Formats: sequence, C-alpha cells, structure tokens
Amino acid sequence: SLRFSVAYATRDAGHPLDARRVFINDNTNGTPDESAKNWQLRLDLLLPVTRMGTTPVRMGVGLRRSYFTGTYEFIGGNEIFDIEANAWGVGLFFDTALAVSDRLDFTLQAGVDHFFDAALAGHDTTYDPDGDHANPRDGYDYESADDAVNQPDLEFFGLIGLRMRLGG
Repeated sequence: SLRFSVAYATRDAGHPLDARRVFINDNTNGTPDESAKNWQLRLDLLLPVTRMGTTPVRMGVGLRRSYFTGTYEFIGGNEIFDIEANAWGVGLFFDTALAVSDRLDFTLQAGVDHFFDAALAGHDTTYDPDGDHANPRDGYDYESADDAVNQPDLEFFGLIGLRMRLGG
C-alpha cells in the first residue's frame, strides 16, 4: 500500500554561539537561547514481510521532505535570527498494527530516516553543500554551518499510537 503523512516536531536547534559566528558576527553579548521546529512530508510504500501470529508486519520505504527552522535568540544582546534548511531524504521502517475496533488500530513503528545535505540559509548568508555560498563569513564553510545547526541528518525513530481509518 501507499501512505502519505505529515509530521511536526520540535528539536534542539544546535549551538547558538557558533551559529551567530558562522552566519552573522563575532559578538559575545546576550544570553543564548535556541529552539527549532521541523515539518516533514513523507510518502511511503509498505510491503508485507511477515506475521506475528495473526498480525501482519510491514516494511516501509519512502521519500522524505524536511522543512527545518532553527531560531537563535540572544537575550540582552538584542539579536534574533532564523536559519532554514529544506532537505530531501529517504526512510526505512517496520510497522505493525493491532486492531482495537473496526476503524481503530494500535500501531507500532520503528525505523530510520536519512536526510541529504541541504543549503543552510540565515540572516543574509547561505552555505551550500556544493560550495556555492552567498555572503559567507571569512573562515567558515558548509561544514562549519552544519556543525553549528542541528538540521535533520540521520534520524532514528519509534512510534506508538492509535491510527484511525477514515474510509470504508
């Protein structure tokens, strides 16, 4: 079967002081604070692989699209900026569902997603994985930006929840 899903998660944005140095300036004033959000679109192909008693276990493979935004604030330093990255990825997981009722399942899922390097853009600076940067700070490159920002890369996940079937 084919499945489309949308996911939202908050996460650690990375290292605020390093992000400020790589994307803006070398200031040291203000108390650093950070937060991040990550929207993901997922398209999966699910294939039956085995059974646990009467319950089918499926393997899923799929395409991912991640929309990451890290927000860095320096309280007392009057500086707030966002860094964004939109990356493509692939996923592999195993999935099973135990029927609770005709339309409701208890579901278990575990797997891994890998996101490919994507341009990191913030303030007026962009670091591109291929080295085609816009307004880079002297002495910094894509690796420096990637180390400062906690964009999705290799993500292990587990899911326990309820799934409702809407159709007939």
